[in-house]
Amino acid sequence: MVGHNEAEIDFCDEAIDVCVNKRIEKRPEPKTALRRLIKIAQGDTHQSRIVANFLLAWWNSDTCGAFKLTEIWSVDLQIAEDMISVFELFAFSREYPHAYGPRSEFEDLIRAWRPKLVKKRKRE
Repeated sequence: MVGHNEAEIDFCDEAIDVCVNKRIEKRPEPKTALRRLIKIAQGDTHQSRIVANFLLAWWNSDTCGAFKLTEIWSVDLQIAEDMISVFELFAFSREYPHAYGPRSEFEDLIRAWRPKLVKKRKRE
């Protein structure tokens, strides 16, 4: 870091470590976080769109589109925590969302946020 001495850098690193460790300790339970995210994605706000993009990328990123990781910066901290918790869930379980039961809710998200996919499927 230009213009910063070693003590400042060490302090910043330590502060980041403390912040991250506190956040990990308070991480929401993944299935509860998933239910909250589905409810948010059913809305029609900017944050709802971001959450829907996140969930639909998990559902099928080839068809529904990928999720840009920096979009997490545009949601409230609690929503970001839920997204991180759900990311951990599918990263470690290696399962798709339907393993957790909400298949119809994800299909509703596709209809709401990716209507062209529904129309395309009807034509096939």
